[in-house]
Amino acid sequence: MVQHKGLRSARSCRFGHTRHTGLLRRGYAGRVPEDPDDPDHRRSARPTGAARALLLGAASIVGLEAAALATLAVLDLADLTPGRTGVGIGVAIMLLAYAVALSVAALKVVGGSLAARSPLVVAQLLQALLAWNFRDDSWWIPAALAGSAAACLLCLLAPPVNEALGARDLPPDQV
Repeated sequence: MVQHKGLRSARSCRFGHTRHTGLLRRGYAGRVPEDPDDPDHRRSARPTGAARALLLGAASIVGLEAAALATLAVLDLADLTPGRTGVGIGVAIMLLAYAVALSVAALKVVGGSLAARSPLVVAQLLQALLAWNFRDDSWWIPAALAGSAAACLLCLLAPPVNEALGARDLPPDQV
């Protein structure tokens, strides 16, 4: 067993690859800082202050969108007829999967995951296009879709959020 600084243990397989156990987090290529005074410690912390408030705002908007999608899925299942059983179940499964994916991404982005922000931004841009498609229907449908998409995009792309999430991708000497 080989001891590395910042790691509890590392084991080699028969091909010489190292499998780290202990303090390493999944998906993190470097060591996990142990000392709060360490300059790398800031890079692994959750967003705080204005960035956290903006991310919580975006996550709450996305949570409402996910709840609406889940409600639509249940209503679609309740409206099944013998002629559209397969389509109805397929649409309900797709809506539920989309709702779950949005919810997971919202939870991850509140935790400080930069990678979770991209799917949320794409979803909000698609929702804005969908609002344009509903412009001939009742006025409140496109207004609700576009308003929630704009509010969520403003929260996700605000400068404090960019600074909080983007600082972790820079090398320590550039932070």
